[in-house]
Amino acid sequence: MINFIFIFSIYSILGWIIEIIYFYFKTCKFQKRGAFNGPYCPLYGFSISITTLIIDLISKNYFVVFLISMLICTFFELISGILIEKTMS
Repeated sequence: MINFIFIFSIYSILGWIIEIIYFYFKTCKFQKRGAFNGPYCPLYGFSISITTLIIDLISKNYFVVFLISMLICTFFELISGILIEKTMS
């Protein structure tokens, strides 16, 4: 459980930082990213944490790991996008 919390925290913060940097270079100005106050984006933390748990159980084949990781992260992005669209409109 401590591993899960650690991975969640690190990747939530790293995802937020990478997103801030990406949009800075895209728009040449800093923008507040995410729906929360603070330097974290839980979507990235959940995606990586769940992916890590599932990958540890399933496979050590790099191609399978890549495919499963891609599907899990895409699923989380899709679900969060749908939820945001439903709640914001």
